Amino acid sequence: MNKLTLPAFLASDESLSVALVGCGATGSECADMLYRIDSVLRGTGNQGFTVTLYDPDTVEPHNIGKQRFWPCDIGLNKATALATRYNISAGLEWEDIPEKAPSKLTHDIIITAVDNAAYRVKLGQQWANSYGSSLWLDIGVGGSEGQMVAGLMDHGRIVLPSVYDLYHASLKEKAKAEANERPIGCSSIENSLSQQSLFINQWASTFTGSWLYDLLVTGQADRHGGFFDLSTGECSPLSIDAEVWASFGYDGRAAA
Repeated sequence: MNKLTLPAFLASDESLSVALVGCGATGSECADMLYRIDSVLRGTGNQGFTVTLYDPDTVEPHNIGKQRFWPCDIGLNKATALATRYNISAGLEWEDIPEKAPSKLTHDIIITAVDNAAYRVKLGQQWANSYGSSLWLDIGVGGSEGQMVAGLMDHGRIVLPSVYDLYHASLKEKAKAEANERPIGCSSIENSLSQQSLFINQWASTFTGSWLYDLLVTGQADRHGGFFDLSTGECSPLSIDAEVWASFGYDGRAAA
């Protein structure tokens, strides 16, 4: 079985910079996940994370319960509400940027928790043409199902294909469809829960956090993501295997 070894840029003695793109249902769960990993790493003498949160949206009443927000957060920007919470409660210095994230990010770790194919396409194109080093964890959920794909770029070399490398054709098609769709607001908790299982976002965050924590602590990983379904309890890994990648149409080259 192929394994990933922790690259040197993630094994640095310096604090790792993390960009969390999207602070909604999954993103707000990921903020809590990052805080927990950061706390444990710092407790063992590591420098932990330097986190930047991106989200242009405001906390609304129907977000309460479905997302990691409290009634007192209503009316606040989501990134600001989360950053303020952890900064005050834990003495951290997380940065909040209450706007859409740029498609060019240079953080050590990028976590995308957005239901926006167009952004994934733009980020994927920038990431594929980068000569830097970055770990990109993309999380997608729908209904009771979800997936996480970890892409790894090390000094311009693709070590693990990203979600864009594996799904670029379908992402481009979805991005075109999004451009022609009229946005539909989710004005109630009932509407929100009719679209997604209540705990799928927490499950996706836990799945992602477990993978990231194990990589940072043990220095290796035997998969780079996976697929899960809460309704059936099934979970299958995304193996680090060229034959598996080829089944997605990936031939070892960055997607255009």
